This record gives sequence, C-alpha cells and structure tokens, in this order.
Amino acid sequence: MKKMGDVLIEIIQKLRDAEIASATGPTVVVPIPYLFAIANSLEKSTITPEAFKEFIGEIHNSLIRLDSARRSALFRIIRFCLQGTLHVKLFIQEELHWIVIATLEKDPSVEFNVERIQALKIIDRVRRFAGDIFPIGFARSLVAIANCKEDNFRRLCLDSLRELALVNPSIVGTVGGFTTLLDAVLDPISSESAEKILHSILFLLNDPITRKILTPCIDLKILVRFTMFSSSYLIFSYSSPLSPI
Repeated sequence: MKKMGDVLIEIIQKLRDAEIASATGPTVVVPIPYLFAIANSLEKSTITPEAFKEFIGEIHNSLIRLDSARRSALFRIIRFCLQGTLHVKLFIQEELHWIVIATLEKDPSVEFNVERIQALKIIDRVRRFAGDIFPIGFARSLVAIANCKEDNFRRLCLDSLRELALVNPSIVGTVGGFTTLLDAVLDPISSESAEKILHSILFLLNDPITRKILTPCIDLKILVRFTMFSSSYLIFSYSSPLSPI
C-alpha cells in the first residue's frame, strides 16, 4: 500500500509528464476521475507537513494553468491535506491563498461554481485549524461577496464570515465584516441567515473582551431595535453558535 506522501509525489509527476507531453505534441491532461479518487483517499489519511510542503511547492503553476475541473480537484486534494496549523502556515507561506481568492471572486456564473465551492471549503478549513492566522485576503474576499446581492455565493459567504467572527472577531472588524453581517440581518433577501447572524453577534457582545471589538463596528441602536421586535430573541441563550465543519 502506498504512503500518502508517495501519492502526492505521484500527482506531481503526472502533472509534470502532462506538461512536458503537451509542450511537444497534442495537449495531454491528467484524468479528472484520477484526481478526485486521490482526493477521496486523502480524506481520512494523515499527511505529514513535509510531504505537504513538497506537494504545494510543485503545484503552484499547475493551479494557475489547469482548467476549472482539474483545479477544483486539486483544491479538494489541498483541503484534505490541510490537517493542522503547521499545514496552514505552509499553505500561506507558499502564497496559495491568492489563487484561492482569485477563484472565489470569479464571475458568479454556473460555469465556475464547482471550483468556487472548493475554494470556499479551503477557506473554511483554514478557519477551522488556524483561525488566529487567517489571511486577511480571505476575510476581505468573504466580505466582498457577502456584500454582493447578485452573487449566488452570498449566503455561503455570510455563513463563513459569521463563523469567522466567532473565532477571530478582530480580523472581521478590520475588514468591515460586522457592518456586512448587520446589514444582512436587516435585509429581507438574506432572512434565512438573519437568526444565526444575530445569535452570533449577541454572543460576542455578551463577552467583555469581544464586546470592545464589536462596539466601534456596529450600530447598537439598530441592533437593539431589531431584537426588541423579534420574538425569536426575547429569550436568548448565550451558548456558542459556532457550528462544526
């Protein structure tokens, strides 16, 4: 049975072979089913930081050149390789987060939905394992899409931004994320997310430390007025609203 590190090396070699063959003849690509099968095998496997570092150091250019479907598959592989803070640090050092941001901010059409969802899942994975070193570029990207009412990823980014606020409220405040979240609460279009967002904001306001971060960012008068007229919050639980990934 192959070690997972050897599997990652095999992917690198196949990508290299395809690139070399395409340079001297007809275009050769790595089969999509192969990439997704590898990704599925990695889901419950342990990847060492050393193996991950070698892998991401070699696939940077491939992520830029490959078509949407294969980039989606590589994103899925990367996501399952992100298994702890050290893996996330290596991911950021290699500056792969900029490719993820560029993908998530692509034109909101069905054509790019698969790779955009994989990009968002990487962002959520980074938040899960290393919320304290969450790239500010990720946070800005979430806010930008959450502010775009025409983007079909708006609700997903609102949910991701809300959960980020619970683990790193400082970065959300820095990028204006709390204004975005409160605007969504007051927006009938995003009514599905309003309850969770309000729950999260009130949870943060209940803690003196995080309250200092929020109060300069949101209009408390609007928040109080909304909660007074919402029967859902007349009886409020301060248990953590953070959902697992």
